[in-house]
Amino acid sequence: MTRVKSPMAPHWIGKEIKKLREEQGLSQFKLANMADCTQASLANFESGKGNMHLVRIDAILAALGYEIEIQPGRTPIDGEQNRGVS
Repeated sequence: MTRVKSPMAPHWIGKEIKKLREEQGLSQFKLANMADCTQASLANFESGKGNMHLVRIDAILAALGYEIEIQPGRTPIDGEQNRGVS
């Protein structure tokens, strides 16, 4: 069984969330309210200055109309290490 050791996400996810949010014309404040988090935590995550738990990322993506999909056999993206999976 594969287990995720760390609930924190790589910084590139924040950049993708920002891109999706802007494409939908949403402010950080509006998206944060939709996902039940603070505007400050969303701003920090989008800018790569903060981390966010996977559950919160899932809520943000759901508010944007997306979902998280986990696929076996994927390789790390942009040099990210697979430190969180054993």
